[in-house]
Amino acid sequence: MSQAALRDLLADALALWDAPGRVVADGDGVAVLLGAARATVLPADPALRPVRWFVTTPERSGRAAASVAGVLGVLRDWARTLSPAQGESAARAPAQGEA
Repeated sequence: MSQAALRDLLADALALWDAPGRVVADGDGVAVLLGAARATVLPADPALRPVRWFVTTPERSGRAAASVAGVLGVLRDWARTLSPAQGESAARAPAQGEA
C-alpha cells in the first residue's frame, strides 16, 4: 500500500469514527494528529514480513501490525482513549468481517 493510499484510508477512518483530526505524511510513514496527540505509522523493513507496519502512540511504542486491520485497530483504540464521545463512535464501527 502506498503512503498516499494509507493516508487516505486513515483519514476516512477518522471521519467514520467522528474523530476530529488529520493525517499527514511523516518521512516514510504517516502521522495521525488528534488535538495535541500524535500517532505514527511507519513501514516495516520487508525482511520482517509478515509485519508490514509499526504503529506508535504516546502510550505504545512500535506495535507491529501485519495488516491494515491491525493498524486500524491500534489507532481506533487510541482514539477511544482521547475522547469518550469519539470512543462511542469508534465502538459502533463494524469490526473486520462484520457488515
